[in-house]
Amino acid sequence: MASSPLLSYLEHTGRTHAEQSSKMKLAERIARIIEDRIVIEAWPVGFALGREAELAAAADVSRWSFREAIVLLEQIGMVESRRGRNGGLFVASTLFDAVRNGLSNYLEFLGPTPSEIRAARKALESVMIKQSAERMDDSTRARLKTLARAIGDDFSPEMISATAEIRRSLLDLAGNAALSLFVHSIGQALIHASWYSALDDETFKGLMGAMARSTRKTAEALIEGDLEQALVWDDQFLEHFEDVFCHSAMMSGLSSREGALERADQLFPAGRPPKKAEQIARKLRQQILEAGWPIGMHLGSEAELMERFDVGRAVIREAIRSLERLGVVEMGRGGASGLRVVRPDPVQMTLASTRYLRRAGLTAEEAACVRNALDALPSVSAGGTHQHLGSNPLAGTFIKILSEL
Repeated sequence: MASSPLLSYLEHTGRTHAEQSSKMKLAERIARIIEDRIVIEAWPVGFALGREAELAAAADVSRWSFREAIVLLEQIGMVESRRGRNGGLFVASTLFDAVRNGLSNYLEFLGPTPSEIRAARKALESVMIKQSAERMDDSTRARLKTLARAIGDDFSPEMISATAEIRRSLLDLAGNAALSLFVHSIGQALIHASWYSALDDETFKGLMGAMARSTRKTAEALIEGDLEQALVWDDQFLEHFEDVFCHSAMMSGLSSREGALERADQLFPAGRPPKKAEQIARKLRQQILEAGWPIGMHLGSEAELMERFDVGRAVIREAIRSLERLGVVEMGRGGASGLRVVRPDPVQMTLASTRYLRRAGLTAEEAACVRNALDALPSVSAGGTHQHLGSNPLAGTFIKILSEL
């Protein structure tokens, strides 16, 4: 592997920058340096950062400290280590994607009910729609009109793409990094709920079509300047949104319908796994979800997984790494060998989220706007009595992140 820009950077400045702060461990400082360079240089997914031994030497730190730094970055899914002749350290995702994926996975682990998911997203989307209405201009209206025309009455994959673009446009118009991160993390969970859906094809497509048409009507109301009607149509979208979660293996007691993964891939091309390893990772994730996410559950040894999925060691290890980056599993060593289900680390998830939001330039006013919406969430128990907000795990997690800024 040729000398990488990161290697050159570390040779000149790595150790100096790593020693600048005494508040963080050496491994955390090295991880922050690497994260900074990936973001500042906008290195794409798959970009070769160099070999760990060479990078550690360039940074003038021990292999142990450097490996610990890499583990921190792997935990948020930002880098991945590959073995073999063409191995080394590579960029695994953008900072936004890494943080969104980690946050979405953590939210799923918390096991919210469909109604809690809907309530949290409604609080966030009320901010999105109100701010979009305030900032709507002729250019945005023209774009929304074009996208709305792509959503007809008959179901098609194209209407799902147009729906995603409309909602992304409204988030961009709102211009609030926390709002965007939190809504996208819940949206990612919707894709996962669709992967493991228990619904038959007709019902599933009917729900997706209804969500698309509600989004079209929301956009049309905003184009006309009718904020109240836009909120009404968005609430209808969220009603269908909740139904998808109600009929998914992500909720306990359900089993995925055969072919649900492939069906969802037709609707959400961005979530389609391009490699065999990612397909295996999704099937392992399905096993964990359908079992109710039991911490410590044994999924098999490396050899057993190779035999079960009829693939080689390299493919299995890549599948395991992708799940380890999400904090879903851990491959034991020695007497504790084998793949086991683990608990995602809330501290690392919060740190990654707050670092991203600071870097994205979230202002105190913007953070307060989102927090106020979440604070206003009604929280009612099954018996009808009001509880502390913490009873909604999504809202509680988002507020925790905002409070750490």
